Amino acid sequence: MSIILPPELAQLLAECGGTFPEADEDRLHELAAGWRRTGRTLERLRREGSDTARSVAATHHGATIDAFDGRWARIDAHFALGSVATEQAAAAVDAMALATIETKSAIISVLAAGHAQRQEMQSQVAVAFWGPLIRFLLQLLKNHIGPLLARLGQLIRSGLAALFRGIKKAFQAIVDFAESLFEGASTPEPAPLPPPTPPVYRRDQPLPHARELIENGTQWTGTGRGGGKVPLTAEPNQVYYRTDPQTGVTTSYSVYDEQGYIIKRVDLAGRPHGEVPTPHVLHYQLNVDTRTGTTRVGPSKEQPVRAATPWEIP
Repeated sequence: MSIILPPELAQLLAECGGTFPEADEDRLHELAAGWRRTGRTLERLRREGSDTARSVAATHHGATIDAFDGRWARIDAHFALGSVATEQAAAAVDAMALATIETKSAIISVLAAGHAQRQEMQSQVAVAFWGPLIRFLLQLLKNHIGPLLARLGQLIRSGLAALFRGIKKAFQAIVDFAESLFEGASTPEPAPLPPPTPPVYRRDQPLPHARELIENGTQWTGTGRGGGKVPLTAEPNQVYYRTDPQTGVTTSYSVYDEQGYIIKRVDLAGRPHGEVPTPHVLHYQLNVDTRTGTTRVGPSKEQPVRAATPWEIP
């Protein structure tokens, strides 16, 4: 648990113009533990890799295996360097934590003695002499606490500088070595993605969500007789949609099958159809003339106009 300054001593410290170290020794110990976990991970990876490398070298022979064995020896050495660097970092952080504890304890000890001396002065010395004596006591405390804080700050600054210089040097060596392993190796270009499969809309199968249909569709801007209604036939697997020219909101869309015949029209806005308000769905069916073989499309006689489902509304 981090050392905390008692309230009565904190007041005395403030009066003498000192500060209590803000460094948290518990956090420093946690940081050191993190460095040690990293070191153990590096050591485990080194050990597992070395076991595998020895197994390969023992069961295979030749120039390629000899080259591999030599290359792995260098990799193993850099793993070991990383393990040592992390342990050194942990030891340095632990040392800073210990210095913080010792400094805090020393400051508390000085303040406790000063607090007791102040209490004794107030009980034994005449009121007229309190001011000069208290000022003398506070200056004395400041003279003791200042060097303690200065030494701690210097230790932490120098320790951190040495720590990060050492870590940087060790890990830079590892990074440089890792980059050297891949020098001259070209990275193959990724294979191009296959083109998207064009959608196929069938009458006897469920259709995608309205949003997907419209995203893959074409805006219908035709005008003329019939108020610019979409046609009953179009390109196979087509979707035509209409939008409000002022708001840009989709007002209807029509879906066509793999032969180009309309499957359904969904009116999202506008007048009701019969007694069914918008949004509603009009289904269409194929009618084949048995004598001529001609196919025509028209409103479904088996599926009346119905309300649109949430799936059919974008």
